[in-house]
Amino acid sequence: MKVVVVSEKKTRHARKKKAIDRTWAFSLRKSAIGEFAGPARAVIGLGINVRMPAAFAAGITQPWTDLATLLGNDIERNAVVAWLLAALLPALEAFERDGLAPFLPRYAALDSLAGRTVRVDDGGVMHEGQALGLADDGALRVRIDGSERVFHAGEVSVRAQ
Repeated sequence: MKVVVVSEKKTRHARKKKAIDRTWAFSLRKSAIGEFAGPARAVIGLGINVRMPAAFAAGITQPWTDLATLLGNDIERNAVVAWLLAALLPALEAFERDGLAPFLPRYAALDSLAGRTVRVDDGGVMHEGQALGLADDGALRVRIDGSERVFHAGEVSVRAQ
């Protein structure tokens, strides 16, 4: 498995404000050849607020934080990437070897959406319901009007209210 940083891009807020800041998202790519029942490519996008400028903070209407605030001091983006890769690469290797199942219990313990009301944007159709966690295949489980529905990554956008 080979993982490379393929792009650094400004977050949505930075693009909207056209500001030059130090809030970055890092996109990682797991390289492989995609074929039926064989290896596939996965794109993992992570948005990390490193240092949020005060001008942006005033315009954000939902809870947020940045690493500089959490740590109480400044941190370099390269240090963040190095730490992230040190944690992520072994997890990607374990996922490649063992699949999703070993990750599900820890995910459930850390799932901040479980039990909360969420809105799911399914191709422009909005659904509202209670987040129930992940299905065995990684789909988001949501109770909507008394019935459980599943939504897969790439099809939906989920945001807690």
